[in-house]
Amino acid sequence: MKLQSIKVKAYKLFISFPFLVGIKNIVKNTINSISNSDKKNIEILEVARKEINSKKCSLKYPPLLIMTTFNDHDIIESIILKNMEAGLEQIIIDNWSSDGTWTIIEELRKKYPKKITAFHYPFEGPTSNFMWRAMLDLKTNIALHHKGRWIIHQDSDEYTIPPIKGIQLGDFLSFVEQEGFNCVSLRMLDFVPLNDDFTIGNPISHFKNYRISDIPSYIIQNKIWLQGDDKVDLVSSGGHNVFFKGRKIFPLRLPRFHYSIRSIEHAKSKYSPKRAERVKEEQEVLGWHGHTDFKIKEKVIYKEDETIRYHFDDLYTKKIKLFKF
Repeated sequence: MKLQSIKVKAYKLFISFPFLVGIKNIVKNTINSISNSDKKNIEILEVARKEINSKKCSLKYPPLLIMTTFNDHDIIESIILKNMEAGLEQIIIDNWSSDGTWTIIEELRKKYPKKITAFHYPFEGPTSNFMWRAMLDLKTNIALHHKGRWIIHQDSDEYTIPPIKGIQLGDFLSFVEQEGFNCVSLRMLDFVPLNDDFTIGNPISHFKNYRISDIPSYIIQNKIWLQGDDKVDLVSSGGHNVFFKGRKIFPLRLPRFHYSIRSIEHAKSKYSPKRAERVKEEQEVLGWHGHTDFKIKEKVIYKEDETIRYHFDDLYTKKIKLFKF
């Protein structure tokens, strides 16, 4: 990825010097080869589509989504139901929400007991500090009890889709496994409001425009893995990059929709001084939660020309470079 970026920058530099005609032609050929690699990645998806449609790809167990949540009452029901539609089993860790989120989770858990497991963490009760490190360690311990199963590490304001229309995420992960890979990277699409009309409901159908965030921690998103015999490491990267022996990352990223800010009122609540105080300890000691500083400075409501209109068909064609690992 870095090498390709250097080549593109080199080409832009060379074309500004007319006397470097020979070198320019060499670099142009390099750029063409990058385009060919794009075609190769698109071909991978075509192979996957054929394999999946011919029923050659199937998992013994559905993927397990381990999801953390805190005060997402406005979207939590929709996100949980969409995850169920995607064929995922869910373990939901609620960090003692105080806005009605837990009541919604409990109702869904009772309705779908075979699909949803949910509990509060910390087990002893709410704390003044946000214990993200402990929650990441908890996630990896849970995953260790599901050896041989695909694990999806996700938050409740996120939703992950496969790169092919009309299939389940598990179908695609089965293909990834058959190809010899055991980890999948993600591209974060940060969906943003163009007005202030969202109150409660389905963010996936409501928000149609996204941005590619400049937040550094959003760049590395290796959060889906095939659980092996040993415990994986999420803690050392603050949850952004899973590490384990023998990791092989699939060459294409999957889209992860992110609904970090849904309205002005939501932004005020999420980035209030009180909530910022909860992450202060881990921010100072571990250097985590830096995205909070970025988000506070970002706009809440965007103009349409500051965003990208979401069209699924564009992702692995016009936007293919965003999804190459």
